[in-house]
Amino acid sequence: MYSGPIQIFAQDVFVESSTPLHPVGTKAVTADGRTWRYARNSSTALTTGVLCIQADLSSNHEDIPFQTAGVIGDTSVALTIATTSVAANEYVDGYLVIIDDTGEGRTHLITGHGTGTGTVTFYIKPGLLLATTTSTTVTLVRNPWMNVLINDSTQTDLPAGVTPFAITASYYFWIQTGGIAAVLASGTSTPTGGSPVTIGEATNGAVSIHNADAEPIVGLALVGVGMTSGEYNPVFLTIDK
Repeated sequence: MYSGPIQIFAQDVFVESSTPLHPVGTKAVTADGRTWRYARNSSTALTTGVLCIQADLSSNHEDIPFQTAGVIGDTSVALTIATTSVAANEYVDGYLVIIDDTGEGRTHLITGHGTGTGTVTFYIKPGLLLATTTSTTVTLVRNPWMNVLINDSTQTDLPAGVTPFAITASYYFWIQTGGIAAVLASGTSTPTGGSPVTIGEATNGAVSIHNADAEPIVGLALVGVGMTSGEYNPVFLTIDK
């Protein structure tokens, strides 16, 4: 089930698809060394050269119990979703993390699941490595590149990557996470060459100078006289090293 990054040619990163051609989160490297992740867009179209973030986690899908006890080898598990309905396929290619009680400390890839609330069945791999009980609880973790969306100037969100071209709503595409990219810039501070940049504080989808520990570093500015707000500036992305 494990393999290294795949290699793609430059033209492939400018193709989108209405259906998935790779598992979401697949890592790829182009011949020039730039890195990419296979992503699914949210329900809103994206423009070129904007910084996207990971979708927020649902607190109601954390610390939820097994509805029935599981045995070693089970590839399907029944969980009790009390509130906040699970949407179709929102956790596919994400993870079921067993966080407490019997069987705790294990992480399983989610390959499919039901919808709604109440008892919902999740399909996982590998199968359960330890038996579980109805006291065992899990947290559902969406794949970081599932349903990405443009950053909204909240500087403590988790960056997902930069769009290489305009992306149709709900389509699958390669989002750039490492190497040189053109990224929208904003703000009154102008990072110079080598300065770290973060999620922009003034304009959705932009980057700006990094000036607080809580702000994630998106990459390094590649300009000699300072980034120009409102323009697309070269950045060496370090989201996915």
